[in-house]
Parts: sequence; structure tokens; C-alpha cells
Amino acid sequence: MMKKEILESVDNNKFHIYPVEKISQGIEILTGKKAGEINKEGQYPKDSVYGKVKKRLEEYVERAYALKKKYSRNEIEDI
Repeated sequence: MMKKEILESVDNNKFHIYPVEKISQGIEILTGKKAGEINKEGQYPKDSVYGKVKKRLEEYVERAYALKKKYSRNEIEDI
């Protein structure tokens, strides 16, 4: 099914094909870091990819709430 060029590249270690069943497996292959498993408290390990993503998303939410608080609807209309 694959083009001859791709198969040759695989044979020459210039290209790799990794079978994965879950996105987390692909993340680990691409980053070289653990994706992270969620625990009973709904948290990921802080040093995992998912843990870092969760932290960044929480920071964005905090900034959004801070901006909403800083600029009331009336102040935005005056700008």
C-alpha cells in the first residue's frame, strides 16, 4: 500500500512508522516524554505532557477572568 520511496526510507532508517492505539502513545513518541495518566483526584503528574498542558490552560483561564474583572462591560464600551 505504501509508496516504494517510503518503504526504502524505512529500510534505510530515514523514516519511521510507529503503530499507536492511543494519542498518548503518539505524544510520547513525538516528545520523548510521558503523556501522563490521570489519578483519582483528576490530576496528571506535573512533569507529564498532559500535566503541563493542564497547567497552561488553567493559566489562560486565570488571565481571562482577571481581564474580565479589570474591564467591566461599561469600560469596554468607552474604549
